[in-house]
Amino acid sequence: MDRTRLFACALLTLGGVALAQHRGPDAPQAALAADQVAAGFALRWDFETGTLARLTWPDGPALAGSAEEAARLAVHETLRPFLDPTVLVTEDARFAPLSGPSLVLEGVRDLGHDRRRVDYQQRAGGSPVLHAGVSVEVAFDGEGWRPRVAQLRYFPGAPAGASVAPSPAVEAELLERFPSYEGDDFSVETEVRRVVVPTADGLRAAFAVTVFEPPVTSWEVHVDAQTGEELGRFPVSCTAVARGQVYAKNPGDTPRALAPLQRLYVNQGNTRVTTDALGTHPLTGMVSLDDGLSSPLVRVFVSGGEELTYTGPADLLLSPQEASAAQDELAGFNNITDFNRHVQAVYPRFQGSTAASTRFALSVRYKNGQGQPVQNAFFTPQNVNAGGESFTGLIAMGTFGGREAARSSSVCQHEYCHALFSEIVQLSGSEQSGGLNEGLADYLPSAFKDDPDVGGWLVGGSIRDLRDRFVWPQDRNGDVHRVGHIFAGALWRARTAAAAVDPAARLAIDQAVAEGVFRLTDQADLIEAREAVLEGDRVVNGGAWRVTLSDAFNLHGIGPAAQNDAPTLAAIPAKRVRVGETLAFQLSASDPDGDPLRVAFSPLDNATWDEASETFSFQPDATQVGLHSVTFTVSDEEFSASETVDIEVEAAPAPPALTGTTAAPASTQTAGANGAPTAVRRSGGGGG
Repeated sequence: MDRTRLFACALLTLGGVALAQHRGPDAPQAALAADQVAAGFALRWDFETGTLARLTWPDGPALAGSAEEAARLAVHETLRPFLDPTVLVTEDARFAPLSGPSLVLEGVRDLGHDRRRVDYQQRAGGSPVLHAGVSVEVAFDGEGWRPRVAQLRYFPGAPAGASVAPSPAVEAELLERFPSYEGDDFSVETEVRRVVVPTADGLRAAFAVTVFEPPVTSWEVHVDAQTGEELGRFPVSCTAVARGQVYAKNPGDTPRALAPLQRLYVNQGNTRVTTDALGTHPLTGMVSLDDGLSSPLVRVFVSGGEELTYTGPADLLLSPQEASAAQDELAGFNNITDFNRHVQAVYPRFQGSTAASTRFALSVRYKNGQGQPVQNAFFTPQNVNAGGESFTGLIAMGTFGGREAARSSSVCQHEYCHALFSEIVQLSGSEQSGGLNEGLADYLPSAFKDDPDVGGWLVGGSIRDLRDRFVWPQDRNGDVHRVGHIFAGALWRARTAAAAVDPAARLAIDQAVAEGVFRLTDQADLIEAREAVLEGDRVVNGGAWRVTLSDAFNLHGIGPAAQNDAPTLAAIPAKRVRVGETLAFQLSASDPDGDPLRVAFSPLDNATWDEASETFSFQPDATQVGLHSVTFTVSDEEFSASETVDIEVEAAPAPPALTGTTAAPASTQTAGANGAPTAVRRSGGGGG
């Protein structure tokens, strides 16, 4: 492989610091949400950010103007009350305030079917908030544009910590702390950008540093702009499980056979042509492959070795020794070009998409800096310069116990899916988002070959079998591949159930999934991905498989079943507590379907919710004397119920007077009937 230079891309990712988990709507927001639901809106709350996560509009009058104007009006009239009353919505980042919240138009995506998605990026203090913003999908029906669905990840407020000037000393030392990598085959240049990072303590001004750690991992590290403290880090390169196994599928299932080399660059002097799907091209006489196996989609390199070369008749036949690196080059090239042909032919959303026409570098027999084979396969979304060309990212295929990953269609196409997704949506930075990246990259190649076994030949067993029934969240193990296994397993279950009704229906499920990919927003979670696939089914199949998909997701712990009823929350009696004492009580909530319930409450200092005991606790201090109204919300991830309770905080009693030199006996205060802690267990399928 020629000396390669990788330049780190600026990737938007969410900080590695855990966010708060129980930020429910306050009383006015809960009342507004109830009014919206009564008017036909559907709402889902984000309990981490404390704002809406999704809103669906009922049928209403069409809005005049462009799709962007309709979306902006929808934000102002419907969404703004749930965000910041002072948030500025603008189409030009130059008008974003330097010390306040704003939503800046990021782009408009054509979703097909007379629909567009208008994306706004959240900014605080003039800098982008990582993976935060508002997306509004609008539909045109001949009369005008109507808002349909909004996806939100919005962090209220723009505190001072988000707009402070960075420390020059911290900025100056970043490249020393995170140096660029210099290797024999390639080097990686560290990149730094200013961002705002959500943390458990609010928004913080930070630097996002993208740095490569050999042999296979690219990290994004968030560094506090003032203190230099590392706020969090996570991998942004996508790696497969290293356990130890292409051709039509792999050498174990399908012995090698001649197949057309699709979209291959063929040279004759200064003329370069591209073969078609049958491998044919218009040149005659002597031709050459000046850049080895190269195409509009991929160019293949051999790590630490020489690439395949050819000069000969135009009717070229490449038949290297089966044990050679050239065979790995051919296998990897065919796996990627054949899968690209498939996704463009089968999935309308990929046809002509930027993702499906983006060019990547592919390295086979990938080795580390010491020249040793790497037992891994991965994609890194960084700009690559190799062989005198520039590429958008690097797909690396290592060696698993003597077997080359480039020869496994499921593994090679899995990594190519990561490359495709990197041009569509950013799925990294959290366990669920990274899991979706892995699960979708498992599912689409498995659907292509109609085989749920991922990487079986490569490792002499199975890396993942999509027929397994792992359930969220009880089967999570901290690995994004397990989260992906859960999500892909739900999709495969739906595909199998649909095929039992009509074998041709497998394609309907596949197309709903592919349509859903283009509806995901940055750092989507499992519930958003479920909703994206269901919306994809509604668009491409008229919703024919909604029940099948919903029930499959439900069996894997992702959202409610198709027939879902709202949870209930009993009224909460007024409470009383003294300063220094602890008020503790449980809620009486239930769900008719037995779905797990999530609990949130409006902001209240010194209050906590304990998941294990399902108990709300409040220990007020002297500054909190007075009446507090707290709104509790329980949700099954689709529907919710809210109740507001008044909590009166009384001042602590004065200390007893002293008589003579003998201290009076200490008095022990316990809450009376009105202020006694209560414990009411939830019934049904409640969960934290």
